[in-house]
Amino acid sequence: MSEFGLDAKSIDDRAKFETIVRGIVEGNQELLKGLQWRGQNEPVTAYIKGKDVVLVNSKNEFITILKKVLIMRGLRTKECAKFIDFFEEVQKAAGRCNKVFFLDFGECKDIEANGVLLDDLFGWLVPTSKASEFEKQFLKREPLDAWDDYLVWAIPSYEGQTLTVEFEQ
Repeated sequence: MSEFGLDAKSIDDRAKFETIVRGIVEGNQELLKGLQWRGQNEPVTAYIKGKDVVLVNSKNEFITILKKVLIMRGLRTKECAKFIDFFEEVQKAAGRCNKVFFLDFGECKDIEANGVLLDDLFGWLVPTSKASEFEKQFLKREPLDAWDDYLVWAIPSYEGQTLTVEFEQ
C-alpha cells in the first residue's frame, strides 16, 4: 500500500486501497491467466490498468498489486519505458482493427522521436477473439506455424506530431 502513499494501519487508507484494486480488476480484461506466482500453489490471473497490475487467485481473491509494471500484452521480454510507450501506440492501432499485436522481433533501428523509441516490428496481428488462445502458445514459446497467416510488419511514422502505425503483410 505504501507505493500508493497509503498507510496499512489506517482504516480509511485500507478502504482507498480496496477501491484502487477493484478499479483495476472490475471492467478490465484479463491480461494473463494461468501465471505461476511465488508462494501460490495454483495459477493466478493478472488484470492490468495502465501500468498497474493486480494478481488474483482462482477464487478471484486479491494476492498482490504491482505498480508501474513495464510489461505489456504482446511482449515476451522486459523493455525500456520509451519502447513501452511506443508499443502502447502499436496496440492502440491494433485495437482499432479489433486485434492484438504480438511482437516477434524488431529491426533494431531504435529511433527516438517525441519521447518514444520507434522501430519497425515484425509479429502476429491476431483477432481479439483468438488472442488468448494465441497468447498461451506465444508466452510458452511453443511452435506458432499454425498462426503464420497473421504475420505482419508494424511500421511507425510521424505525420506532424501524430504517430501512426501501419500494418503490412
